[in-house]
Amino acid sequence: MNAPSPPRLARLAGLITGRTRAAAPPLHLLVEASDAMLCLHRADGEIVYANPATQRMLGIAPNALIGRALTDIVHPDDRLAVLADWHRPHGGQALQSTFRIQRIDGTMIWAEAEITPVSDRCAAREGIAFASSVRDITRRHQAERQLLAARDDLAAAVAAGPGMLFSLSRAGDGQWRMQFASASVERVTGHAHASVMAPDWPVRVLDRRDFARRLQAIESAAERGSASVEYRMTTPSGAQIWVRSYYRRWDRADGVIDVIGYALDITAEHTARQKLARMQEDIDTILQAGPGMLYRAVFDAEGARHFVFVSDNAERVTGFTAEEILQPGWFETHVEAIDIGSVVDRLRHGADGGTVVRDFRVHDRAGHWRWVSDTMRLLSAEGERLEVVGYWADISREKEQAAQLAETAKLATLGEMATGMAHELNQPLASISLAAENALFQLQSDPINLDAGMRKLQRITEQAQRASKLIDHLRVFGRRSDTTPQPVDLRMAIEGALTIAGGRIAKAHVQVDLKLAAPLPEVLGQGVLLEQVLINILTNACDAYRSAPPRPDGRRHTIRIEARSSAKAVVITVADQAGGIPEAAMERIFEPFFTTKPPGQGTGLGLSISYGIVRDMGGSLSVQNRDGGACFTLRLPAHAAPAEAAPTPRRRARAVKLTTDP
Repeated sequence: MNAPSPPRLARLAGLITGRTRAAAPPLHLLVEASDAMLCLHRADGEIVYANPATQRMLGIAPNALIGRALTDIVHPDDRLAVLADWHRPHGGQALQSTFRIQRIDGTMIWAEAEITPVSDRCAAREGIAFASSVRDITRRHQAERQLLAARDDLAAAVAAGPGMLFSLSRAGDGQWRMQFASASVERVTGHAHASVMAPDWPVRVLDRRDFARRLQAIESAAERGSASVEYRMTTPSGAQIWVRSYYRRWDRADGVIDVIGYALDITAEHTARQKLARMQEDIDTILQAGPGMLYRAVFDAEGARHFVFVSDNAERVTGFTAEEILQPGWFETHVEAIDIGSVVDRLRHGADGGTVVRDFRVHDRAGHWRWVSDTMRLLSAEGERLEVVGYWADISREKEQAAQLAETAKLATLGEMATGMAHELNQPLASISLAAENALFQLQSDPINLDAGMRKLQRITEQAQRASKLIDHLRVFGRRSDTTPQPVDLRMAIEGALTIAGGRIAKAHVQVDLKLAAPLPEVLGQGVLLEQVLINILTNACDAYRSAPPRPDGRRHTIRIEARSSAKAVVITVADQAGGIPEAAMERIFEPFFTTKPPGQGTGLGLSISYGIVRDMGGSLSVQNRDGGACFTLRLPAHAAPAEAAPTPRRRARAVKLTTDP
């Protein structure tokens, strides 16, 4: 069959579109431009015309379809069903069918066809019995399938979920009645679906104490939009469960206001909340009775500490109530100045496993200082903000006992060095005695030698001052130490320690090499206690040299003391070459009552007390074996920047050899 001419095509298009006027020239243009595949076929299904949309839909030219049956384009799996649709009685009405079409390139599309019987005489003469319109509905079919799948998923989720969906409507008597309940109703409430739909169901199963509260929540949702309520319910077995219902207003299209909702069995949650409340009461009781104060705090970007929780027993530790401590600025007002920056750095970099322990003083309400030990652990870090939990313990009594122990140890140190100090005092006294005899001889000679006598008297004065200086320093060292931290000049502390230990050092035939960087910043602490630390280390080095063989060159053994500073800390090292500390003893060297000395030659408290003194000053004391001996390292935080040197040539670190020969 040849392709129809435009006038003939117009008539055929009228059959397809339902228009019978053949004098409509633009009609054939509409047929050719249509997105739907339009075709005419005989009673046996043979196609006699197809419009250009065939090319777009099937991928084949329209003329290639002419002479073929319309069912040829139907997917084989759908062909029988389509033929059944087309051959059923239709009473002259259009037939509709949905099926798959396999394109020439092998891809598959979904199509919807509408087949209309043709009654036009002209068409009958041409043998045309039907006009068909075939549209590509692949996207619509996919959307419908997705919608059905989503609906099935929603139904499955509701059925498998922990809750129950329902809707309520107000009946003619003003009461709310259940209109819908999901299949999960029996799992949530224990009651069958038919029982739940009964009008008297709430009255039968709800606890009387909660009935009015539930009804109020429903009314609130109908008026304001939403509400929730928890109530008790009795199951068919007689058990009581807790249910939480969420209600939301539903404005129906007919103007009726309904309420839709979701109900959950929260019996386990309610039981857990009760247990948690009892646990919280127990914890509050324990915290109130405990000796320490628990807290949670945050450090902001500037490093300032803000308390967000403080236990109720805070007043026992600090003298202030929890409410007072939570006020902004309390920490800065009542806690002595400490280096918060170093604390924040240690927390941020995970030092000591994220835990920092610091001792500091708190000024209580009565104006007294209390020592507090702060154990702080990092919870979270978000940018510059740190969140910590911690524990404050009042250690004022422990500090007092430690101070008393340090005083006792200091007196013991003086006792141990009594022989050396006697030697140190004997030297100036012997010099004074000899100089006095020489001066007397010079004054009795003839002629009198006044110049020589004056030099001897000057020698007497110098040696008397030397003895007086030693006695004065012993008086200061033996005095009870003030626990108030004060700026300490490290150079003076080192020189003071050498003054006290000078006799012991001389008796051991040891010389001291002293190298102090200039200038050295001050540290915050107690000068006498720092001297005590240095004296303990120096005397231990002297004792270690007792068993050391003489040097091959005949020179004295040496103790090296060096001090250097950085921007934030001062480091002092005291090193000997007496063989070092046994590896087995290294881990216990700072334990109380542990000593490597022979019985009767040490209490084992010196290094332990020294470790505590340095720690209380915010520093650290460590030891390692190096260069054939033990090297103790004191690291102390700097209190202030070193003073500017006078406008003189730059000074280098100086090396001094200190001996105590007469």
